[in-house]
Amino acid sequence: MERFAQHFINIIRNVVAGPDIRLKDIEVMDEAENQQLLETFNDTSHKTGKGIPKMVLEGFEDQAARTPDRAAVTAPCVGAQGAVPFPADHI
Repeated sequence: MERFAQHFINIIRNVVAGPDIRLKDIEVMDEAENQQLLETFNDTSHKTGKGIPKMVLEGFEDQAARTPDRAAVTAPCVGAQGAVPFPADHI
């Protein structure tokens, strides 16, 4: 509830500072929350054992290389009894 109240205060401040402001230009979040959302929470890199970031696709490729006779990715298929395998080279 406190975050909602702070967002509301930010909206009011924007409108008071510039009554002709367009809706799309109103900043709902302050700079700190914007930073947290866009950079901290959005850090999607995964550290491998050696501390090197690894992308999701690289993980699929590694798994496919380790087990070439098995599906690298499976997903449920609507109307099917099981899962449909997707080899890494078809992603």
